[in-house]
Amino acid sequence: MKRHILTLLSLIVICASCKKDKATLDITSDAKYILKSVESNSPVDLNYDGTSNRNLMEEIPVLRDLGIFLTLDKEKTENHYINILWVEPRVDDEVLFSHLPEIYSPDLSIEYLPVDNQYYFDIEESTKSLKIGSRIVAIQSNHTLEQPQSLEVNSRNQTIVFRGRQKFLTISGISTISFTAIYQKDTSYIAP
Repeated sequence: MKRHILTLLSLIVICASCKKDKATLDITSDAKYILKSVESNSPVDLNYDGTSNRNLMEEIPVLRDLGIFLTLDKEKTENHYINILWVEPRVDDEVLFSHLPEIYSPDLSIEYLPVDNQYYFDIEESTKSLKIGSRIVAIQSNHTLEQPQSLEVNSRNQTIVFRGRQKFLTISGISTISFTAIYQKDTSYIAP
């Protein structure tokens, strides 16, 4: 009898641990994620106030208003798309996506503007990520934001983590900055 109870308890423990491994991404409908934090790997001064900061929301306040939109095609999974709203620099009121100057000058006017970055994506259950595919509109431009390869999804706390790289003009010249952006799902969002 004791042997049967021990066997039964062992099976319960094994089954309970199996359930933890079967967490899914739970991306079943269109969704909006709001940017909650953006940290660079090292301090940087992008607003030219003389103070370097790892918190890019302090350096570029417009980041506080940005997000990610997921749109799922129920019939064709290859038509899922993501819109990552992100900033691109505009220098001296030039056309957006113009080349960054090689050297910083205090006479330059640099404004960060929100830009749509729309890509197709696949849901990767095995890695709990969104695998980013090609741009929806292939354009020849000078994006300073590198195209992401994938975004990590945590369904339990309803977040998306975007690890990216972007070129910025700093006081010492053009630098490629690595960053980690964390987005929280907007549970009040109703898709159009």
